[in-house]
Amino acid sequence: AITNGCNVQFDGINLEQTANKQNSLATDGTGVKYPTVDAVNTKGSVQNYYSGKRVTIPFAGTSSAINGWYGAITYIPIPITSSVAFTDISQEVTTGIAAQNIRLALYTSVNGLPDTLIEDSGNLSAVTNGLKVFSFTSPVTVNAIEKQVYAAIQVSNNSIGLRYALNTVCFNYFNGSGVSGTLFNQVQAFGAFPATATPSVYENANSPLVSLLIQ
Repeated sequence: AITNGCNVQFDGINLEQTANKQNSLATDGTGVKYPTVDAVNTKGSVQNYYSGKRVTIPFAGTSSAINGWYGAITYIPIPITSSVAFTDISQEVTTGIAAQNIRLALYTSVNGLPDTLIEDSGNLSAVTNGLKVFSFTSPVTVNAIEKQVYAAIQVSNNSIGLRYALNTVCFNYFNGSGVSGTLFNQVQAFGAFPATATPSVYENANSPLVSLLIQ
């Protein structure tokens, strides 16, 4: 392969050439730098997670409607490519209803399905419009083994309007691209989330746009 001109590298062999090193600070100051990925990216290896930003984020370009998810939990997959810590979970209410609430939670993913409850927000008032935020008791670190985590949402009234995404798309903040995934749901009266999810494939193509904030 080497004789054919391929750029082959072997583990354990140092291929750095002395000729590529710089012994002059004056010359080095004008040279082009090529830092390693680890030196510039501490929040992710592929998706380039950024501290203080959201993996999914409600914004005006997405749909806003009365969605009618009352009487069920909806589980939304959020892709994860490397270990990352999240500090809160949120959902934007676009049509507030008096004396009503939404509830948010985070679940692990096992074999591509929502599985174990990580944390439940309790009731978040949906009386007024705006972003409804629940801060986790402590930052939740999610690793990349399952390649995703599930955000969960339920509402106390199907007249509550939510920001949502079409066609089960999770909008990744870092570049605005969409990653498709399967939505799941389960029938349940509004209240505490179950310790273990019992999901069914959700037929509705629209997904509440739940956000996770990166530490």
